[in-house]
Amino acid sequence: MNTGRHLGKGTPFPTVPEGDKLLRLISGRWCPYGHRVHLVLDTKEIPYHTIYCDLLNKPEWLFERSPLGKIPALELPNEDGCPAILDSMAICEYLDDKYPQNPVLSRDPLKKYYEKNLMEKFGPVGAALYKVYMLGPEKAPGCIEDTEKALEVYDKELESRNTPFFAGDKPGWVDFMIWPWIERMAMIKYLYGESNDVNYGKLKNFAKWIESMKEVPAVKDFMLDGETHAKYAKSKADGNPDNDMLLKQ
Repeated sequence: MNTGRHLGKGTPFPTVPEGDKLLRLISGRWCPYGHRVHLVLDTKEIPYHTIYCDLLNKPEWLFERSPLGKIPALELPNEDGCPAILDSMAICEYLDDKYPQNPVLSRDPLKKYYEKNLMEKFGPVGAALYKVYMLGPEKAPGCIEDTEKALEVYDKELESRNTPFFAGDKPGWVDFMIWPWIERMAMIKYLYGESNDVNYGKLKNFAKWIESMKEVPAVKDFMLDGETHAKYAKSKADGNPDNDMLLKQ
């Protein structure tokens, strides 16, 4: 089941067949945090239902599963009481522990520590991109340059590892956790013009990584191009996010 449409206030929770035990991911098509969970579920080939929510007009049942009304939330019908796990990285780690096929995190404790430590360095990238998307180069001068500077950590890490992905020959924890934000960077030139785009000439290893990620099946299946992300971002900036725009195409 995939609701496709983003459900809002007054909309009942989708009907699931009696006895259906598939995981239920409550998310939003444009949510980078939910995007993480989709990538892990699809990589591990775990069957699941997708239920999209309108975050400006939240359905009442969302608060029953996520008290603060946040997404993503992963409902677990196989567990007693059908609990829901919150927080994208907590959900992804749960899935990796529960379903051993196609592991995302290293099983070696020290390597696992290094992967999580590298993920913690993404904070400056996220902060810079927030200024790019919410303010833009005119209102936040230097935000593009700040993004490039923050990404140098990852560019150098790829250079030192000399592998196509942070996890090695296949994508893993860091690759999937940061990808949703990197995919959305493709909209910068559509929002502010090519002269304001990130200069990947300074980030050659990272640029190669992006091209490698685009060929990963789970990434390809969920990926949207920069122009589409930009169109949605503009609708959101105008105060009327077109959550269901993909259904109109």
